Amino acid sequence: MAPIVVDSLVDCAIADMNAGTIERVHVEARASNDSTAKAGVAGLVKLNQGTIYQCQSSLPVLATQGNSISVGKETKENYIGGIAAVSLSPSTTTMAIIEGCLVNASVNKADDNTTEIRGGGIAGLATGRLYNNTFEYGITVSQEPEFFKNIVFETEQSGVSAQGNGWPTEATNPTTEGGTDNVNVYSGTRYHAIIDCQKELDYVMKTSSFNKAGSNIRIAKDFAVDDNWTHGTLPSGDQYSPTASEDNVSFSLEGNDKTITLKGAMLFNHVMGEVKNLTLYVAKPLVAKPSIVGTSYTATDAMAPLAYAVYGEKAKLTHLKVKAADKTSVQAATAAGLVVWAYGGSTIEKCRVKVPVKMWLPTGVDSDSKRYAGGIVACVCQASVLECEFLGNGKEWVANADGSDIAIKYNNFYYGGIIGGAADKLKVKPEVTVKDCTSWYPDNEKISDADQSTKGSIIGLAKFSDNTSSSNAMAEGNEGNWWPQASAGTKTYFDTKEKAIGKRNAVEATYDNDF
Repeated sequence: MAPIVVDSLVDCAIADMNAGTIERVHVEARASNDSTAKAGVAGLVKLNQGTIYQCQSSLPVLATQGNSISVGKETKENYIGGIAAVSLSPSTTTMAIIEGCLVNASVNKADDNTTEIRGGGIAGLATGRLYNNTFEYGITVSQEPEFFKNIVFETEQSGVSAQGNGWPTEATNPTTEGGTDNVNVYSGTRYHAIIDCQKELDYVMKTSSFNKAGSNIRIAKDFAVDDNWTHGTLPSGDQYSPTASEDNVSFSLEGNDKTITLKGAMLFNHVMGEVKNLTLYVAKPLVAKPSIVGTSYTATDAMAPLAYAVYGEKAKLTHLKVKAADKTSVQAATAAGLVVWAYGGSTIEKCRVKVPVKMWLPTGVDSDSKRYAGGIVACVCQASVLECEFLGNGKEWVANADGSDIAIKYNNFYYGGIIGGAADKLKVKPEVTVKDCTSWYPDNEKISDADQSTKGSIIGLAKFSDNTSSSNAMAEGNEGNWWPQASAGTKTYFDTKEKAIGKRNAVEATYDNDF
């Protein structure tokens, strides 16, 4: 059966009242109208006095004002629910039933000024039977627990038999909801908090009980981060040692295959936990202007969509995607398509990026100072980059900024499709693992001898040099990488190219035009 698609504000999707059976119905919001397609009272019905069986709803229930529901001679005020606002047995011999239903949309009040609303992920007020239902969306971190519960907010004196119900949070609500023993049987990963907007991500970042190692946070829906976002700061000084702070991610963030739209700001400083299953959409250019103090270039400007760095043995980025609007790029002296730095034993795995990355340098830059730009990560010290893909985005994939020819004049500026270059960090020599990565950068013209800057499809600089000597910056056993046949996997290396990044993968890659 085709789903019932809602494309405007309605009280509920099916009926004011159900006294019979509603079975295996799926209600959803029209994707193109996600800002207006919602219910003000309930996902399916305002009042249930019959049976609702194995139904699903992904229609947000966001109350814009109070409501009154007539039940016989009584009136029930201000209840909302993911399936039914009110589910009451009509007599002592006939039971109201909601069984086997799934709700994966917010059940909340529309704004802080709305009249006091009492909501349940399945039903606001109930008697009868609530069996084997799942509120997949969950109560978010900013919803008041005294007004919102995962399954049922409140029961009447005759009570509810509630068994087999599940929701995705550890302790957002007690297991006793609405005066009934309602044990959470959710079989998936349990989370310490659910978030669905910039305000809630900001709250989690600033709250030590959430922003700590071992804390699991899940995103429930797509949202945007404005250019006034302040957590994507840069550390103070190259020898900065990251600690738990409100700008660093110490928790694990489950992206839940949702998208965060970036409107001009980098998302985080350091990621020291795990970020996974998330898409970043770069809606506006991400730009860090060259830093000049007096007449000196400070070399502190860096930019990437996700973070300045991923740091530590427990830090991991996996299954992340970066996409961009047309004519949008990441631009800085040190720039990357995902994250600027990877070090301290961290891992970047199964990430895909399609955004132009541009090195932007001031005219006063010291030509002896190394600078890096990378499709996935600009600089790597002790870290692994595995099974990642850089798809570029137009001709200027990883290059110098528009109107600037400074970078192409010197040999100390490095561009890489996957990694800009190996570099020391916190006085630790680099050891870079790069395996099974695919890079579509650059074409043959981009690495011609006329271009004095150093470019490699996989990595720009694959060796380490200090004041006394040079050595291999790459770990043993790098292999499985693919790049265009006419291009160089790396142009600056120690010993041999094969020692640095292995042989080119013989299995021809296929470009994903739909990414």
